[in-house]
Amino acid sequence: MEQKSKKVFGYFNQDGSEYTVTDPDTPIPFVNYFWNNKILSGASQHLAGIGCFNQRPLQYMNPDYRALMVKDENRHFYLRDKASGDIWSPGWYPVLTTLDSFACTHGMGYSILNSAYKGIETNLRLFVPDNEPCEIFTLTIKNTTGTPRSIQSFSYVEWLLKGYPEYCDYFSSLLGEYDDDAKTLVCYNRSAERTHDFYNGFMASDVQPVGFDTSRKAFMGYSQVNRPKAVLEGKCSNSIGATELLVGALQHDYDLAPGESATINIFIGATDTADAAKEFKLNSPCQAPLIKNMRA
Repeated sequence: MEQKSKKVFGYFNQDGSEYTVTDPDTPIPFVNYFWNNKILSGASQHLAGIGCFNQRPLQYMNPDYRALMVKDENRHFYLRDKASGDIWSPGWYPVLTTLDSFACTHGMGYSILNSAYKGIETNLRLFVPDNEPCEIFTLTIKNTTGTPRSIQSFSYVEWLLKGYPEYCDYFSSLLGEYDDDAKTLVCYNRSAERTHDFYNGFMASDVQPVGFDTSRKAFMGYSQVNRPKAVLEGKCSNSIGATELLVGALQHDYDLAPGESATINIFIGATDTADAAKEFKLNSPCQAPLIKNMRA
C-alpha cells in the first residue's frame, strides 16, 4: 500500500539557529517567544499572538488573569489596495487571502515575516527591546510592479484589560485617548481592582497616521476579525472609545512609485501614563528612515 508523504511546513537553517515556516496554514501555530523583565510576547508564524505585562507564568496558565494586556491571537496587520479594494494580511491570517509567497523566520529574539501579493512585497519584523514594556514591529512595504500603487496599512491590537466587574457589556472603567502630536494612543483601565499601575495599553508609530481607532465597534463594525469595517472601507473613524471594548488601530497610507518602498515602526505595550509611552517610543532602539512617499 502506497504511503502518503508527510506535509512539510518549513525547515531549520544550517546551524539550527533559525526555523523558517513556509506554509502559513499549519496544524497549530508555530510560536516564537520574546521577553525582558517587564513583558512577554508570543508570536505565531502570522506574527499574531499574545503580549503580557509582568507576572508572565500566571498569565499563560490562566488566560483570564488580570495582568494580561493583549487578547490572545488578536494582534494583526492588514493591507489594502486603494484602487482595487483588495485586502490581505502580510502573514495570511486573519484575512486568509492566498499570498503569492510566504516565509516567516523565527530566530533567537526576533521573527521576520516576508510575503508578497499582486506585486506588493512586505517585510515585517518583531522584537522586544531590552528594558521597555513593549513590542516593536518594523513594517516595510515595496511596490515591485511597473506602475504606481496606493497601499494602506492598518495595525491592530485588541486589549483585554480585565480585572473589574462587568455587567451587560458595560465596561465602566475603560477609556481610550489619542495624542496626534505624539502619534500615540493609550487605552486605560481605571478600575479600583487593577493590580498595578501599568494596566494600560498603548500603540504608537514613528510616522504620522492618517487615522486611528480606540473603539472596537467602530473599527470592526458588525464584521469579524478577518473583515474589519475600517479595512474594508479603507478608513479609520478616529473613534475615542469609552465604557466599551477597546482596541488600538493605526492607519497609514502609502503612495509608492515603481520599485519604491516605505518603512514604519509600530510600538505596542503597557504603560502607566501617556507620557511614559511617548518616552518608550523616543528611546526605542530603532528609527524609521525619513519617508517622503507617505501621505500625512
